[in-house]
Amino acid sequence: SNNKQNVSYRWYANDLVLNENKSELQSFVVQNRPIIVTSPILINFEEDVITTINFSNYIVNYDNDALTYSTADITPTKVSIEIDNENLTFISEGNFSGLINFTLIVKDPYSSEESGSIGAAAVILNITPVNDKPWWDSIIITADEDSGVNNSYNLINYAWDVENNNSNDLIYGIE
Repeated sequence: SNNKQNVSYRWYANDLVLNENKSELQSFVVQNRPIIVTSPILINFEEDVITTINFSNYIVNYDNDALTYSTADITPTKVSIEIDNENLTFISEGNFSGLINFTLIVKDPYSSEESGSIGAAAVILNITPVNDKPWWDSIIITADEDSGVNNSYNLINYAWDVENNNSNDLIYGIE
């Protein structure tokens, strides 16, 4: 099956006194014009945020055919991608930040490898880090006030900084 479109045009010329001359009617058939996709596409968003992007702004579809979208070659695989027509929703792994690359593939019902009518674009997701709150484990401390013993507790064992993967950079206090 194909998507033929008949295109007709006529050249004309006017001189300074508006005499006009037209060419013969030119007519030809255009078959499934290729889908043009902007490439590369850079998308920025913060970690731990679900982001939806409408990719129709990056696509030129001269035939106005219904398009289907798919992805390939996702590296690294730290993000899941949900596709709903031209909307792609990105969900990154918790606390992941960095670059993710993949190929966006756009087809219409008449696309084929042979015709070269498949659109493809390199997409780069730049997932930026956010400074998450420190993580605390439950602490229950009991002390006998009349024992006369000074008790000390190392809070470093109960808190964790997600970004730095340690507890040494935290400032501790009591309220």
